[in-house]
Amino acid sequence: MTQILLGQSYFLRFDPKLWEAMKPYPPLGTLYAASALRERGYDVGLFDAMLAESEEEWAETLDQHQPRFAVLFEDNFNYLSKMCLLRMREAAFTMIQMARQRGCTVILCGADATDHASDYLAQGADFILVGEGEETLIELLDCLTEKSDRALDEILGLVTKMGDASSVPSGGQIFASWTRSPSQLGTWWMSPVIGKFGKIGTDIFR
Repeated sequence: MTQILLGQSYFLRFDPKLWEAMKPYPPLGTLYAASALRERGYDVGLFDAMLAESEEEWAETLDQHQPRFAVLFEDNFNYLSKMCLLRMREAAFTMIQMARQRGCTVILCGADATDHASDYLAQGADFILVGEGEETLIELLDCLTEKSDRALDEILGLVTKMGDASSVPSGGQIFASWTRSPSQLGTWWMSPVIGKFGKIGTDIFR
């Protein structure tokens, strides 16, 4: 059982032109968040939708890890994630619902979730992270796991539902350090890619 499962909802297969071009990118933003959580002592699993067949692979990963927290942390380094494509939003909604059906607390961070927080909350998300998200995610999980006694309404950059309205504390936080090496983080991503497609050129990290 994994405490936290991180994923992202950009499915290259759902974008036919880019699927044909076949230039997948590692989800660096998601990987940085996963690395930060591991350094904080959390047990973290990772799901990368980039080369997945469909949302069903997310469901299978949820069943494998059985996490308490399901976090869709979009890769804001990738311009494709910032395009807020409707098909990817639909995928995220499906992934939220799959996680909720399994009893997970669902957390979102990404450009589309920030711009349309009420829609994501209506689909079952418990929390939306505004801004870069890494520091806010750590503070939120510390609060929810009782690692800290900080109140939810004291956490910057957090959107959650209060009754019939969304509660939006003041703006998001800036990640304190970008010194973690993408070459090390790449080991999270390359194993499933190599397993699916064989040898992949290292230029995908450039």
